[in-house]
Amino acid sequence: MQSVPVEIPGELYYSLRGTLKVHRIRLALPDVTSIPAYSGVRLLVATHDTTPELESAELRLLGTKCRFVTSPGATFPNNDTLAFERTSACAPLQGQPTGQADL
Repeated sequence: MQSVPVEIPGELYYSLRGTLKVHRIRLALPDVTSIPAYSGVRLLVATHDTTPELESAELRLLGTKCRFVTSPGATFPNNDTLAFERTSACAPLQGQPTGQADL
């Protein structure tokens, strides 16, 4: 399988802490049942030479309570990997995975 870049669209949200830009995308995962066995997931990301601040990020397997989350204080690197750690809700996997994930 060949890797391809995907731009994740963002929307502005206003909060008491100021303006935030939240990026979301739905992913198709052909073999979703094997993912919860991994202790973590790393995604190659690019910031196009900007320096965004990362408040948090998560990868949610739809149809289950399984999530992979970034650690507190994680940075959003340019042309490097962003690490997500498996939460306890992934093992054992509960629910019926749909084959999709929200990032």
